[in-house]
Amino acid sequence: MQSEMAKRLSGIEERTRMIESRVEEVGNRFESFRMNAIRNQNDVNEKVKTLIKATVEMKRRTDDMKEVLRRVERKLLKTASRAELMEIEAYLNILNPVALIRRGRLKSGD
Repeated sequence: MQSEMAKRLSGIEERTRMIESRVEEVGNRFESFRMNAIRNQNDVNEKVKTLIKATVEMKRRTDDMKEVLRRVERKLLKTASRAELMEIEAYLNILNPVALIRRGRLKSGD
């Protein structure tokens, strides 16, 4: 009877060791999973920070370009149009007939 009890006890001890080993393995896997999750979260956080910086820089550049375009627009509004330039040229030609002679539009005896 004692030998049967010893066999049972030995079997129970062996199963207990196997269960402990499995629990330890599951614990190690869980710890590995947890560390990978933390590492991945840190990587994602770094990428988000990089994207935020890039977005801020892109917004700054866009704002700078808008300001340059506003300045160009203001300067263009101050310049003469093609029609205005043609009108100015006509007035200059009236006031300066020598230029017409040079261009061949007016003959020197007219």
